[in-house]
Amino acid sequence: MKTLIAAGLLALAAHISSARAAEVIPLQTRVDRMFAPWTKGNAPGCAIGIIKSGRWLARRGYGSADVEHGVRITPETVFYTASVSKQFTAAAVLRLVDQGKATLDDDIRQHIPELPEYLPPIKIRNLMHHASGIPDYIGLLIRSGTLHDAHAPDEIVRLLKNQPTVFPAGLMSSYSKQTISSSERLFVVHLVSRFANLRTTTSSRRSG
Repeated sequence: MKTLIAAGLLALAAHISSARAAEVIPLQTRVDRMFAPWTKGNAPGCAIGIIKSGRWLARRGYGSADVEHGVRITPETVFYTASVSKQFTAAAVLRLVDQGKATLDDDIRQHIPELPEYLPPIKIRNLMHHASGIPDYIGLLIRSGTLHDAHAPDEIVRLLKNQPTVFPAGLMSSYSKQTISSSERLFVVHLVSRFANLRTTTSSRRSG
């Protein structure tokens, strides 16, 4: 019986020791092991970033950003996320609301004062609900023959401030990648970037 107990204690000690050893393996090393298959050959990959309390715990790129030209992904690689960005942009706005820096019923001119006065006023919630009536800037750029791959938000704001709304703000919700959602997303991103003091550019490619 004593022999069995001793063997059990030794096995338990070995298990605890192994668990503790696993705990001290840096998170970056564990992430690298997880994404090791994407480091072999020339295949599409991803970038990983894990932050805790404002400090990077893991930050690395895996695989290729451009398979044709063999361009590797790095933590600085810019991804064209298209409509995948919408929920994150909305979450960023709600974060500002939680911090008391903005409300969903703010007139957007409080944060983007260079815009004209709209009647009725366009609120932040109108942008998020696709109910602002602001025309699609991509269509305007196509018709003017000035469309290119990337436009600065300030450039788009200057374009849109001279355009009438398609319908009064709050009258209805209209979502379509061919109509107003691109402009609404741009205004929301522009608003958030001003609070965060970020520099942004806007892709003129269509997104869903």
